[in-house]
Amino acid sequence: MRDFTNKINNFLNAAINTTILMIAIGIFLALFPTLSLEITRWIFIIALVSAGLSMITADLTGKKRGGIISGTVLGSFNLLLGLIILINPGILSIIPIAIGFYVVISSLTKLRMTLALKEISNSAFTASILMNIISVVSGFIIIFQPITSTAIAVMLLGIMLIVYGVSDLINIVILKSHVNEFSSKMKSAKKYLTDDVQEAEVIEKKKK
Repeated sequence: MRDFTNKINNFLNAAINTTILMIAIGIFLALFPTLSLEITRWIFIIALVSAGLSMITADLTGKKRGGIISGTVLGSFNLLLGLIILINPGILSIIPIAIGFYVVISSLTKLRMTLALKEISNSAFTASILMNIISVVSGFIIIFQPITSTAIAVMLLGIMLIVYGVSDLINIVILKSHVNEFSSKMKSAKKYLTDDVQEAEVIEKKKK
């Protein structure tokens, strides 16, 4: 079960780094909305590629891929998105949409852990699901925002990244505070963590 716990911790630690980076970018864009779009493009390229490599590396340190922790999938998406923006500088208009999809996917990636909290702590589950909802809504606002003014659109993007980042950071802290309980109460959370529970149970039986 230690491998299982370490896998969750690795994923959440990588998520913390990515989320803090998104908050920093959000503050920067909100304060300097008239900044050159070329500089903004490079900010997102660096952020996405760094986040992608970080999440893939964190996921590969575990002995099993997939399951509850989809770091490789999310990391690959970030990396690919960063490379697309790098290779095609003329597609700046898709940056808000791409970031919006990242926010939504990132939030949904943590959803299974949030659902598992229902078997552990009702208050933690309520708080975590609320943070997930705020994050997902932020992502959809970024994707579908109707504003045409470049400066206002960049400012809105920055604000929504801050909202997403803060809510996601709170959610990660909630999840990290219950990591050990995911392991100790695996059977009750099995319907949400099926793949990883089976892996941990096999490891535990082998040790016995």
